[in-house]
Parts: sequence; structure tokens; C-alpha cells
Amino acid sequence: MRYRLFPGTDIKVSEVGFGTWTLSTGWWGEKTDDEAVEMLRIAHDKYGVNFFDTADTYGNGRGERQLAQAFRGKRAGVVYATKIGYDIYDPTAQSGRRGQNELPQKFDRDYMRLAVDKCLERLETDYIDVLQLHNIKMEHVRDPAIWETLREMRSEGLIRSWGAAFGPAIGWLYEAVELCERESDIGTIQMIWNLLEQHPGTAMIDAARFRNARGQVHRGYRVPGE
Repeated sequence: MRYRLFPGTDIKVSEVGFGTWTLSTGWWGEKTDDEAVEMLRIAHDKYGVNFFDTADTYGNGRGERQLAQAFRGKRAGVVYATKIGYDIYDPTAQSGRRGQNELPQKFDRDYMRLAVDKCLERLETDYIDVLQLHNIKMEHVRDPAIWETLREMRSEGLIRSWGAAFGPAIGWLYEAVELCERESDIGTIQMIWNLLEQHPGTAMIDAARFRNARGQVHRGYRVPGE
């Protein structure tokens, strides 16, 4: 396994990450928590994977709880990336959710801090290595209060690096590019990019590379399982 550093940090991650979306929901077949934990441990112990990507909305926190169970007592040896932004705490929205339908999004300061506190609790840790805002839209990209809240939490030690995850294969190209241009200290972007789906991800990566030459953005990618 080869590893990379997030620019401007000491966060060292495996080039191949492990996404927990498929483990924590039943959309691609059911996995028990014990099966999920075993897979996570094998990826780490046998193959050197140390970068694990999840989100609070994956199984309503199940993905985060699986990571905590898999690496309890080994926190220093793994890198946790999680995402917030969907209101998983609204019972009305949850009861009406079907399949991959999106929940309402919330990015006000109080909600973001609540969501991070809940993530920390489920992950059984006092810091998140990489926090990303989940499937943000242009209105969020252009709201400086959102990004100031992330900086505030980073200064408090709750998160180490922050950024955003962008949408489906059709992508949110202009949102990602504009975010790289507007927020010079963004740490990461995440998008779909693979052999079959290289647009608009390649353009997003080019924007990140350009920003990296001037600042602190990490070249984003969608990890296996995402």
C-alpha cells in the first residue's frame, strides 16, 4: 500500500480507501455488523488500508458505529472521514424516506455543531480527521457562514481537515470549482471518478490541482465502496 499526505497536515492516508455506504445500508445486499467489522479489519490489517470514509446518513449513523467497533483501541492507526448535512434527526423526514431519496439538508451553525457532536459520539473519538459537507449545492458554496463554522471547529480541535462531497455521476462541476476558488484553505473535495465516469470529475481534479499549487486543497477522489 502507498500513502499520501493531505497537504498542509500530517494526515497520512492510504491511496485506496474504504467506503462504508455499502456496509451500512441494505441497498446493495445486507451485511451484518459483525460481517462489516470483519471486512474493515481485514482491509486494515491485511492490506494496509487506513482511510475509512463514512457519513452520518449512512444507515442513520450505522456506518460510524461500525467503524468504532472495528477499531476500538486503535484510533491512532486509522483516519476517519465522515460527512454531515442531511437532517437525520428529523423523525418526520426519516419516516417518509424511501430508497435513495434525499433528506432535507441543514447547514446552519447550530445544526452543524450538533451533527459533529453526534458523529464524535458514534465514532467514539474526540476528533474527526476529515469532515466533509454532504452533497452541497451552490447556495451552500456561496454562504461564508458555513465555511467559518468549519474553521471554528477546526480551531477547537474537533476536526483536522474539512471540505465537501459532491453529487452523482452527472456531477456538480461548477459548485466544486467555485468552492476551490472561493475558500483557499479547503482541504478536500470528493466526487465520483472511475474508468467509466470521468466527467466532470476530471475537471474537478484539475481545479483542485490548480488550487493546490496556490494553497491547501487535496486532490479529491471517491473511495471504493462509494
